[in-house]
Amino acid sequence: MRVMVTGSAGMIGRALMPVLEERGHEVVGYDLVAGLDVLNVHTLEDMMRWCEVVVHLAAISYPREDMGWADYWLGNCQAVMNVATVAAEVGVRRVVFTSSTAYYGAERGMTQFWRGERWPVDEDSPNAVQFLKAGNMTPPQRAALFYMVSKVVAEAALAAWGLAGTLEVVVLRLCPVSKQGAAYAWGLRVRTERVVEAIVRVVEDVRPLGYEVFNIAEPDVGVVDIQKGEGGYASGG
Repeated sequence: MRVMVTGSAGMIGRALMPVLEERGHEVVGYDLVAGLDVLNVHTLEDMMRWCEVVVHLAAISYPREDMGWADYWLGNCQAVMNVATVAAEVGVRRVVFTSSTAYYGAERGMTQFWRGERWPVDEDSPNAVQFLKAGNMTPPQRAALFYMVSKVVAEAALAAWGLAGTLEVVVLRLCPVSKQGAAYAWGLRVRTERVVEAIVRVVEDVRPLGYEVFNIAEPDVGVVDIQKGEGGYASGG
């Protein structure tokens, strides 16, 4: 099938593109480094036409103290609206969006999903509610809050499209992505390769998915040998 990947030059995009191609898909890369801006709806429309699935990775991908809320709004919220609006107009069937576990915390009422199995997430992780309760936020905390809230706004926008039946929408809430497999202070992370596996699985799922949200995590980080990069893996949902 024809698949567009926004943010195709980013860490996940660079890993995803060749995997999709190896599996026989026609992949359309779309990235700001190539002059392709998700805020330009006309270019989006030209590139997205005839695509069946759009994987939306383009975003401000981590908290940045040099950016204000307006920057996050454009990069993480308006961008999602543009992608969804154009996707609906040109007849895209499914939008896959990489969000974050950061706002709610991965342990708050979510379940993990891999190979048809579901089980609770028990690990504690930072979330926006903790920052808000902290009172006076430091600049890094403020940046983290902007990032977290922008992801929730983006999810809410996509939920409107997905729940209305206009688009199939799958949101993948990623725990912090780690190329080397090192666990973060609160014990949660996911390897790039597992994110790619989860995205490919959703892209190729032939079932009508409607609106779905999954956490993507590796729950066994406590037993991973970080120095050797060894350990078991599981993607959460």
